Amino acid sequence: MSASSKKKLRKEQESAQLTEKQLAEQKEAKKLKGYTIGFVALIAVVLCAAIVVMVSQGIANSGIIERNTTAVQINDHKLTTADLSYYYVDTINNMYSEWNEYYGEYAPMYVTMMYGLDMTKSLNEQYYDTEGKVTWAEYCANVAVSSAKSDYALYDLAKEAGHELSEDEKVSLESELYSAELYATLYYGYPDLESYLKAVYGAGSTEESFEEYMNISALAASYYKSHQDSLEYDDAAIRAYDAEHSAEFNSYSYASYLMLAKDFLTGGTTDSDGKTTYSDEENAAALKAAQDTANTIAAGSYASYTEMKDAICALDAYKEETSLTLTEQKDVLYSDVNSKLVEWVSDSSRKTGDVGVVPYVTSTNNEDGSVSTATQGYYVIMFQSSDNNAVQLKNVRHILSQFEGGTTDQTTGETVYTESEKLAAKTAIEDVQSKWQANGGTEEAFKALVAENTDDSGSASTEGLYEDIFPGQMVPAFNDWCFDETRKEGDSAIVETEYGYHLMYFVGNSDITYRDYLIESTLRGEELQAWYDEILENTEASKIDISHLNLDITMQASNS
Repeated sequence: MSASSKKKLRKEQESAQLTEKQLAEQKEAKKLKGYTIGFVALIAVVLCAAIVVMVSQGIANSGIIERNTTAVQINDHKLTTADLSYYYVDTINNMYSEWNEYYGEYAPMYVTMMYGLDMTKSLNEQYYDTEGKVTWAEYCANVAVSSAKSDYALYDLAKEAGHELSEDEKVSLESELYSAELYATLYYGYPDLESYLKAVYGAGSTEESFEEYMNISALAASYYKSHQDSLEYDDAAIRAYDAEHSAEFNSYSYASYLMLAKDFLTGGTTDSDGKTTYSDEENAAALKAAQDTANTIAAGSYASYTEMKDAICALDAYKEETSLTLTEQKDVLYSDVNSKLVEWVSDSSRKTGDVGVVPYVTSTNNEDGSVSTATQGYYVIMFQSSDNNAVQLKNVRHILSQFEGGTTDQTTGETVYTESEKLAAKTAIEDVQSKWQANGGTEEAFKALVAENTDDSGSASTEGLYEDIFPGQMVPAFNDWCFDETRKEGDSAIVETEYGYHLMYFVGNSDITYRDYLIESTLRGEELQAWYDEILENTEASKIDISHLNLDITMQASNS
């Protein structure tokens, strides 16, 4: 018999000799012991749970998981969750910035109306698609993967070609990194850049990985630009392309009015909730009435847009319309013409005063992948003119004396300056003009004054020079002065714009016309896109594990 068996036997024999009182005492003791053991066990569980939580939090805060989990593989590059987070968060921040720049203080309202996205709620709780299959967070993650794929594809090609950043690009990159550190410490009050990076991009972020992200993105962009700049086209190539796409490089002036079928609806059935519905026959009759009315207007002859508008207002359907306006377009490039009207507008047989009718057709994507179309009404359109854009591009120098002060309208965002504020800017630019004229009034004398006197940071480093200015590129007064038909080399004047007063100096015409500039830009864009598409087609990118990406992110909070 083993020692343990003997010990057990002795205990059983002793127990058999216990009195009832002893048995009762032992029972209570066992009960108390049970409570004690249970309590100790509970404490142990709580302590273990606390330790697990602390360890888990420690691991989460350390960024170990993010730095060691492969989120995406792009060719031979394995991007961790921390690597992908830079692209992911920047995708969200860039969307937020673009919307705020475009819509201003009304961005949250417009984004909700147009995209169904609430900037104050988690992106992972809102759907990007109408089917409710892809959340906004997942959409942003997909965009991030695409951005990373693009960067690494171009980066690999740059390294293979021995391409390096130019000195200016190196300085720009160093400046961005330095600015990031200043922003983190001085603006947001973090002790260092890495603390700020962890707060913005996640616990896996480090200064080293952030710098690598910036370097890869910079080299990719530099290589893309260098290839773009290398694409050149001779006059024969430009003329050949022009012959095939002549209408696409003109500008057009026209006015239109859309007559919708709903404007001509009659009859209908109204239910108890006040909602009126129309039968197929009633809808068809309304569409026919819109078409007949549009054709009636098109059959008329008008000396101006106003006359055509008056004719529309005289119709029964519109005579009570007090705010009817035509949509007028002046010198609009082919690419900016309403896609439903561009074929009619760009017809080579079009003459001043021509009026036509164009159907307004909408398309709907069906669940089975097919597309349904429906005619909703008809455009009445009046042609005024076309321009072949054969004007030479301009080269101009300027010095800006910017308005200071002003009062900004919180509703419109427009800043209004007092006469005294404007006078201060005008007096300053007149002083610069006097100095220039005293120094000989030459282009060299003008260049010498720019650095110390201009408020335009965009041209300060080029001695005030803007080259190859095309029509409409600059604000109206600046543009009109440059493209005045009487303008000649050496001309100078003071021009007022919404920014302040400009001392202008006309250097001369460029060697290229606006038309050829547009054609060359199109050729370059098409070739560049084909080159880029081929690169992406030959680049493999696959998601491995994005479960540690912070999908539960709020757009507005991430930018506050």
